[in-house]
Parts: sequence; C-alpha cells; structure tokens
Amino acid sequence: MRATYLIFGVIMMSLIVSGFGIVISDLTSEYDVAYDESSIEVYNKMNDTISLTEDIEAKVNDQTTNTGVVDLVGQFIGRTVDSLKLTVSALVSAKAMTDQAADDVGMPVNFKLGLSAMLVIFLFLGVIVSAMIKKDL
Repeated sequence: MRATYLIFGVIMMSLIVSGFGIVISDLTSEYDVAYDESSIEVYNKMNDTISLTEDIEAKVNDQTTNTGVVDLVGQFIGRTVDSLKLTVSALVSAKAMTDQAADDVGMPVNFKLGLSAMLVIFLFLGVIVSAMIKKDL
C-alpha cells in the first residue's frame, strides 16, 4: 500500500464525515431539535455497572479462605447475591435506556413494554440455550 492511497483515503473519509456533520447540523437547526443533558445522561449507565463490578471484584479478592461449613455457605450466598445485584443493575440500566430511547423518538407505551419484554425473553433464552449446550455464548 502506497502512502498516497492512505492520504487519499484519509482526505475522502474526512470529507464524508464533514458532510454528514453539516447535514445533521442543518437538520437539527431546521427542525428545532434540542437535546438537554438529562436525556443524554440516561444513556451513560456504564459507569454505574463498572463501579458495581469493581466493588464485587474487591470483595472477591479480599476473601480469606475459611474452612468452616458456615463460612463457606455464607461466602457462597454472598457471592450469589452480588452476582444477582450485577444482573439486576444491568437489566435496570437497559430498561432505562430503552424507555428513554422510546421517549426521544415518541413511541407509545406499548412499544416500550414490548421492548422490555423482548429484552427479558432474549435474556431468558440466552441463559436457557447456554445451559442446554453448556457453552458460553
């Protein structure tokens, strides 16, 4: 590959991105579209999930090896509850983002319920299929 092809590709891509940005800017000014920060902040749920995951990781790394049966059962239950917290947090984040996306587009309530139902069904099917074939998807 010659350097001229690379430079030509970068220039063409820059022109396409600039043109796309100009079109979007014109559309938002023409149709009076304004986004406030509160609606965009709903989509930023990764920080919550990452902090919860880091807390669980710190708890797991700080575990000491106990030989008592009660200690082992307690650790098992604690880790199970932590993993359930992470799963519920991910589901709540996904539902909040789905609801906000439907509100931004102006979809009816039934559409939001349908998206939430599809999310739960796909999660359930993914768990069932993964358990049946005993392989991570």
